[in-house]
Amino acid sequence: MSQPNCEIVNTSNQTKSPSQRVWEVDFLRGFLILFVIFDHMMFNLWYFCQDASTAMFSWLCSVANAYYNQQTTLGALQYATHNGFVMAFVFVAGISSNLSASNLKRAIRLSAVALLLTAVTSALSQIVYLPLEINFNVIHVLAICCFVYYFVQLLQARLSVKAAKAVDVLLLVIFVLLAVVGYYFMAHPLQDGGALVVLVNCGNSTKFSPADYLPLLPALSYFVVGALTGKVLY
Repeated sequence: MSQPNCEIVNTSNQTKSPSQRVWEVDFLRGFLILFVIFDHMMFNLWYFCQDASTAMFSWLCSVANAYYNQQTTLGALQYATHNGFVMAFVFVAGISSNLSASNLKRAIRLSAVALLLTAVTSALSQIVYLPLEINFNVIHVLAICCFVYYFVQLLQARLSVKAAKAVDVLLLVIFVLLAVVGYYFMAHPLQDGGALVVLVNCGNSTKFSPADYLPLLPALSYFVVGALTGKVLY
C-alpha cells in the first residue's frame, strides 16, 4: 500500500512543460522583479549619483533621494511597499517550488549566484573603499529556502498521503510561529546578534551586509507557506 501512496505524493513535483506554464505565477514574478529593479535603481542613484552634473541626472537623483529619505512623498511609498513586495516575491518563489523539476538543483544554482554576488561586492568594496558588501540578501535566503523545501519533499516522498498531509499542517503551524518571531525582531532588533544576524534582524546587519540585507525570518515562513499554497492550487 505504501508504494502507490508515494507515487501520489510525488505527482505534485513533476516537471511542467513550457505549454503548461502557469501564467499568473509568471506574471506575478515578472511584476515583482520589475519592482526589485526599480528599487535597486533608486538606491544606486541615491548612493552613487549625488554629484550628477546634468539636469536629467540631477532630477533622477532628487527622485531617488525622495524615495529613500522623504517619508511624506515617495519615501512613504517605499516604506509602505518595500517589505511587502519582498515578502510577496519570496511567497511566489515558494509557489514556484512546486513547478520546479528539482528544488535541489534550484538551490545549488541560487547558492552559486549568492556566493558570486558576495565575492563581487566584497571585491568592489575593496576597490572603491565603500561598504558595498552583500553577504546575505534575498538570493541567499531563497537558496536556503529551496534547500529546506527539498528536504521536506524528500521526507514526504517516503510517507503515506495521510502522513504527508499531516506534515503540511505541522509545517504551516511551525512557520507561522516562526514568522511571528521574525516580525518581533524586525520591530525589536538584537543589538549585536553575532551569527544570528542571518536568522533575524540584528543591529550589526549594517556591518555584516551593508549594501543589501534580508534575514531568514520571516522570509523562510513566506516561502514555505507559498509552497504549501502552490501544492493546493497546482
